[in-house]
Amino acid sequence: MRPDDDRAGRAYWDENWAKAQTAREVSIRGDLRGYVNRRFDALFRRHLRAIPADARLVEVGCANSAWLPYFAKRHGVAVSGIDYSALGCEQASQVLAVAGVQGDIFLADLFDPPARLVHSFDVAVSMGLVEHFGDTAMCLAAIAGLVRRGGLVITVVPNLAGMLGPIQRVLDHRIYDVHVPLTADALAAAHSAVGLRVRESGYLVPVNFGICNASPGGRTFRGRASRGIMKALVALSAAAWVIDERIARLPQTRLFAGYAFCVATT
Repeated sequence: MRPDDDRAGRAYWDENWAKAQTAREVSIRGDLRGYVNRRFDALFRRHLRAIPADARLVEVGCANSAWLPYFAKRHGVAVSGIDYSALGCEQASQVLAVAGVQGDIFLADLFDPPARLVHSFDVAVSMGLVEHFGDTAMCLAAIAGLVRRGGLVITVVPNLAGMLGPIQRVLDHRIYDVHVPLTADALAAAHSAVGLRVRESGYLVPVNFGICNASPGGRTFRGRASRGIMKALVALSAAAWVIDERIARLPQTRLFAGYAFCVATT
């Protein structure tokens, strides 16, 4: 059953992807620009190193995904994606083609997937999906329905329950309004509520204000102010990353972390 509280909706995403450039595959580079990807890579390596050699991975909400080539090349899995945005699916296919990676992209509704996808994957990953639904557990149940018994569900959401939330609300409340702020504890509880066994949950990336989006106000005072604030916040995030890698590890807390995550088994 599809929930009636999809806070973004298909039209929102179609408009979003129409404005976006096609993504480039994720690179785990060693410089500052690769910092966030390296933190994600460490999380994925912890949990994907024990999966079978012939494992199948699906990214749920894969529109314009930069991550599918990463999973194929870095972890040797067969990759697929599912999304309800036709344009987003086209972009995801383009990313795979440019990266030289074979993969299947399904234009389909997560809450009414093709029968051949049900319980057919070893791993399901979502990176910015479940927080757009008021009923987090119902969304997670639908994701888990794509995974075989004993498989993995890896869920990542922006940490709008911390400082990022009020900052995004000031910069552009319309973007904030299509999200449900979720703490790591709330995310883990939602996994448990649908029968998933939580393996690890917490926060990821000590600071990442770059997740926020400035108001597209053009030459208006609000638009210029939002963009100025974003530049300052991005610079602050970069400074924190340098400290984290070169001086001392920073804590990943509810207040400041960029993301909340949960890894669970079916």
